[in-house]
Amino acid sequence: LIAGNVDGVAGRAAIAGELVGRFLKERKAYNVIALPANAAVLTAWGNDYGFDTVFSRQVEAHGAAGGVLLAISTSGNSPSILAAAEQARRMDMTVIGMTGDTGGKLKPLSDILLNVPSTSTPIIQQGHLCLYHHLCEVVEARLSNG
Repeated sequence: LIAGNVDGVAGRAAIAGELVGRFLKERKAYNVIALPANAAVLTAWGNDYGFDTVFSRQVEAHGAAGGVLLAISTSGNSPSILAAAEQARRMDMTVIGMTGDTGGKLKPLSDILLNVPSTSTPIIQQGHLCLYHHLCEVVEARLSNG
């Protein structure tokens, strides 16, 4: 599962596209969902309960023990991303945080932290783009045994 706001929107879609489709190798599709998985769920849940829990609710629905949540937040302090990471941890999922600056509140919730050590949002977002591609390469290599 991949969750991210604003700058994470394009990134999570790109990562899901590369891993469900293909990145560098012809191989079977991987089960990757870029949240929100459904616009109706996003708007209905957000309208009724607030947007701080839109991702955590979907992690509850689509996540499972042993799964992975990639949580993307430039500051590391986005309430909706923090709630998603907390839900993933309750479900015994691995949380990979992708942040900037010092990692913010997402840092201690992350099993793995991919951090761009900058306070400049454009630089953090550019760093995240490089990390998206590297992450796809690593996942594809590990899961396809090569």
